[in-house]
Amino acid sequence: MILVNIKQSGRRAVTPGQIQDAAAGSWVVSEKSLQDHGDVLAAVRQNEVVGAWPIEGHTRDDAGRVSFVLGQPGPREKRLVGSPSPQRWVKGAANPVKVVPTADDSSDAGEVRQVRLQGWTLRVYPDNSVRLNAPAAGGRLMVDSVLPGPGGGSLGARLVAASVD
Repeated sequence: MILVNIKQSGRRAVTPGQIQDAAAGSWVVSEKSLQDHGDVLAAVRQNEVVGAWPIEGHTRDDAGRVSFVLGQPGPREKRLVGSPSPQRWVKGAANPVKVVPTADDSSDAGEVRQVRLQGWTLRVYPDNSVRLNAPAAGGRLMVDSVLPGPGGGSLGARLVAASVD
């Protein structure tokens, strides 16, 4: 998977089409990266995936910059949207392109159940692991769990995080 940070090129991109145009853009990408990771393109803004598409082809201009030909997102690409970037950009990072092995995307195996409420996104993966994404504004997270108690009863447990930023 090739990740492109559209913080600059897509700063005004709002609609899915505008985000796709910004992501398809003009990027410095090596032939090796294209061969090894050129199956999916993911657009990232503020370290969140805001769009993902299968790469159907690419062109290279006279300066050697790559523009992508993107297909329609399938289930795998749609699951990526709204998730944290597989690789984070830190403030001051100069290169807007990163590559990650697509095989490392654990959400690609089996059905992923997802619910979105008031900016929060909860995903449950086939291996029963869970990912919770907080809204950009942050919020308060409270986790309730039922623990087995003595004699077959149950004990309630609560973990509270004061804030999620």
